[in-house]
Amino acid sequence: MLEKMSKILYTLLTLPIPTVALMNGTAIGGGCELAISCDFRLAKSGIKAGFVQGQQAITTGWGGGTILTEKFNSPNALKLLLDAKVKSSEYLKEIGIIDALYECSPLKACKDFLENIFVMESQVLKAYKKMWIRRWEISKLRERMEEEIQVCSVLWEGNAHHKYVQAFINKKNRHKD
Repeated sequence: MLEKMSKILYTLLTLPIPTVALMNGTAIGGGCELAISCDFRLAKSGIKAGFVQGQQAITTGWGGGTILTEKFNSPNALKLLLDAKVKSSEYLKEIGIIDALYECSPLKACKDFLENIFVMESQVLKAYKKMWIRRWEISKLRERMEEEIQVCSVLWEGNAHHKYVQAFINKKNRHKD
């Protein structure tokens, strides 16, 4: 599963045209990995998002941590992974992870955000996107994502993650009674 999702994220990341994640609800873990794979992230004001995998004694496992560090080479990105907490959309906008907040419909927000981009010739958009893709190819981003998957898969089988899963299951079962 980790490798399959990683391929999806890399495909999304390297699409030859700009991509936008419209975040209109909570995005944690894999949802954040998916969003970070897009070129732009627009979030409804008040939503929450975060890379919470560290709380589960695992790392990001689809390549999202590697993509995050590639796109946002800053202490804020590292802290986001290390905190492993859900953050507000306002905070994520402040540190540059989210490009814009919106209050209206997601599609209107996307249209407004991309308004000036839509007027460009598609070949110009593709040429600019190719510059980014070439950079990721040169930096061996795909290989680094594969290393992330390997680390996560080892941690997934570790005792600390199994303890987390068991505690989660026990908590769920207590709520059913």
